[in-house]
Amino acid sequence: MIEKIAFIGGDLRMPQAASYAKKNKIRVSLYGFDKYEYCWECFGIEQETELDTALLGSDAVVLGLPFSSDNKFIYSPYSSQEIHIDDIFSLLKGREIIFCGKASKELIEKALKQNIEVYDYFLREELTIKNAMITAEGAIQTAMSETAFTINGSKCLVMGYGRIGKMLSNLLQKLGADVTCSARKESDLALIECNGLKPIRTIELNDELTDFDIIFNTIPNCILTYDKLSKIRCDTTIIDLASKPGGVDFSGAKKLGLKAIWATSLPGKVAPITSGKIISDTIFNIIREIGR
Repeated sequence: MIEKIAFIGGDLRMPQAASYAKKNKIRVSLYGFDKYEYCWECFGIEQETELDTALLGSDAVVLGLPFSSDNKFIYSPYSSQEIHIDDIFSLLKGREIIFCGKASKELIEKALKQNIEVYDYFLREELTIKNAMITAEGAIQTAMSETAFTINGSKCLVMGYGRIGKMLSNLLQKLGADVTCSARKESDLALIECNGLKPIRTIELNDELTDFDIIFNTIPNCILTYDKLSKIRCDTTIIDLASKPGGVDFSGAKKLGLKAIWATSLPGKVAPITSGKIISDTIFNIIREIGR
């Protein structure tokens, strides 16, 4: 039975997730936000000043998305001190549950040695689908702030037709943009056409790149190489939404004088309240499924 959850590190989604968890009548603790100036009473939670106090009596631990970038320290941009993963494990007694985003093989192996279960909430469909919508909205917000023209009437290219590509192209179309979508699979190209958009094979993108006012990339491979970037007009805005390694040769874009923006982790930046609720809801879905 889960009676207390410790939220350790992460971005501004974590305080929101902790707040929603408390509404489910769960005791919560929060650690790793001493650099964030906020009225914590508004969250209805208290921020712990010591890691051991935060973890004391916890049945579950929630880490951020991503939980770490080096498998040594927890991702904690609002903490004045680094939070070592080994310090967390040294304070756990076993039988706890760790929830995190983008769990690594090293973390899972470390947890197994202490009889601790690890659940990666980023692998859950309910979270990734809702995150895709927030990312799509954030991409449009970025485009509106980085261009001197309206989305309505602009010629947009969306590279990749996965979850984010589908939602982004749909929103752009509703705003009156002229939308072209690239994809690799024939089934996706057919779906693009059926949805009233212009299809093009990603591998065939070349001279057509000069036609667009805004290019959104969702593919986590370097598709926009220097050669392809050289086809793009200097007044075109490129927004890369892909995770590492990204899909744009940014050094090449800089040499060519192109505006290329790597807009990663948008859910935590543009909508931490909604994103925090999504994480909290997903965690409680997992808890119900595993009978804890």
